[in-house]
Amino acid sequence: MSHATASFGMTLIEVIVVVALIGAIGGVTALTLPRANALPANDPGRVLAETRRTALRTGAARTARLIIDSVAHDVVAMPDGSVVADTGVALDRFTARWRHAP
Repeated sequence: MSHATASFGMTLIEVIVVVALIGAIGGVTALTLPRANALPANDPGRVLAETRRTALRTGAARTARLIIDSVAHDVVAMPDGSVVADTGVALDRFTARWRHAP
């Protein structure tokens, strides 16, 4: 008569595989999470976005002063969403996106 012994627990290989899978899933998840980088209140992109949003909400043109490379530039956000700026600010007039990073 043979007695079957039941083994409880996990082998070392099984533990290593589980830890590797959890690490891979954690790594992929961490890469997909958005990075919460808080912009300073005087960041030109943030000021422009808030000014444009206000102009769209109120239906009136709004002017903002952007400081880029220690030079002040006036930007006007129109109620239709377009942005008018001097040539020192490389903005697309209709999308208000930077042509290059400030």
